[in-house]
Amino acid sequence: MNNRIEDKIEKLRLQYRQTAIKADNEFLFPYDNFENLIKEGLHTINLPDKYGGESLGFVDTSKMIVELSKGCPSTALCLAMHFYTIGGLQRMLSPEIKEEIFLKVWEEGALFGSIGDPNVFLSNPKKSNKESYINITKVKDGYVINGVKRFVSGSFIIRYLPIYGIVGGESIKEYGLTALLIDMETKGISIKKNWNYSGMRASMTHDVSFENVYVPQKYLIGEEGEGVRYTENLIYWFRLLLVSVYQGISLKAYDYIIELVKNKVDKTTGKKLALLPSAQSKLAKMRILIKNSSTQLIFTCQKADKENKERSFTNSLYEDSLITKYIITNSAVKVINLAMDIEGTSSLNKSSLLEMLYRDVRAGSFHPPTDDKIEEYISKRELGIISIS
Repeated sequence: MNNRIEDKIEKLRLQYRQTAIKADNEFLFPYDNFENLIKEGLHTINLPDKYGGESLGFVDTSKMIVELSKGCPSTALCLAMHFYTIGGLQRMLSPEIKEEIFLKVWEEGALFGSIGDPNVFLSNPKKSNKESYINITKVKDGYVINGVKRFVSGSFIIRYLPIYGIVGGESIKEYGLTALLIDMETKGISIKKNWNYSGMRASMTHDVSFENVYVPQKYLIGEEGEGVRYTENLIYWFRLLLVSVYQGISLKAYDYIIELVKNKVDKTTGKKLALLPSAQSKLAKMRILIKNSSTQLIFTCQKADKENKERSFTNSLYEDSLITKYIITNSAVKVINLAMDIEGTSSLNKSSLLEMLYRDVRAGSFHPPTDDKIEEYISKRELGIISIS
C-alpha cells in the first residue's frame, strides 16, 4: 500500500470519527461516509487496475478496514462486506459478468453486500422455508426467487447482493445450495427495516425480502446445487476482513485510553492515572491483547495472500482463519472491558465513546462461526473425528 492510499484512508478515518457517535445515538445511516470513500476512489481498492483498483490483497485490504473501523465501526462493517465479496468473486464470475459489474463498481460506485452463511441452510434442513430459506424456481433464461435474506449490512446502499438458495426439488446436502448474484434494482425487492440491535446500530443491517424476483441465467455463480463449492474462497475474505473491524475497535479504544491516562487526574489520590499501578497494569494488558491479535491477523492474511496467488486454499489456512476470528473477537471484548475499567463510571455514559464500542464489540462473537462451533471444529479435527476436504 503506497503513501497516497494511506493518506486517503487517514483522511476518511478522521471524517468518520467526527460523526460515528452521532450516527449511533440518533440511529442514522452514515451515507456521507460511503460517498466520501467513493469520491476518493477507494471502493475499488482490491479490484484490478482495469476496474480502477489497486489489486490489494488480504494484508492491505485488512489494514484499510482496521483504520476505517478506528473512525466508524458500523461503516467499516459494511465496507468489510463489500470488499470481501468483490475480493472473492473475482475468481468465481465469468469474464463477461466481471466486466459488467466491476465496471459499475468503478464508474457508478456500486457496492456489494454479503452472501451470508450457508450453514443456515445446511445445519437446519427441517426449518421453515419462510424463516431461513430463499426459494429458487427455474424459469426460461433464468430464475425467480422468493424469501428473505437476513442481516444485510449497509442494506440502503447495496447494488449487488449474492445469495444462497434452494432450487425447487433440490435436496439440502453439503453442496445442495445454488448461489446467485442479485441486482438490488430489480423489481420485487424490498428492505424490511427491522434492524434495532444495540451493537453496530448505524450499519442498518436490515433484512431484504424477495417477492417473485427474476434473476437472469448469467447471474448464476458456478453451477446449480454447487453454490457452496464455488464460493469457498469467500470464507477467507469474510473472516479476515470481518475481524479487521474488531481489531480496529480495539485500537480505537486503546488510542482513547492512552490520552485519558496521560491527562486525567484520579480524584482519590490527586495523581494522574499514568502514575497509578492499576491503570498501568490494565493498559499493559490492553497492549498485549492488541499486539497478539495484530500478529495473528497479519500472519493469517499473509498466508491467505500466498495461497490466493497459488489459487489453492489449504486446510491449514481454514483452521488459522477460525483461530484468528476467535482470538480477535474475544480479545477485543477484553480490551474494551479493560478500557472501561480505567475510565470508570463515565464510560457507561450513553454519549461516551467506550459505551458505543462496548455495544459494537459484542457483535463480533455472533458472526459465524460462533465460539462454540470453532472450539468444536478444532477439537474434533485434533482428535481425528472430522476433516475438511
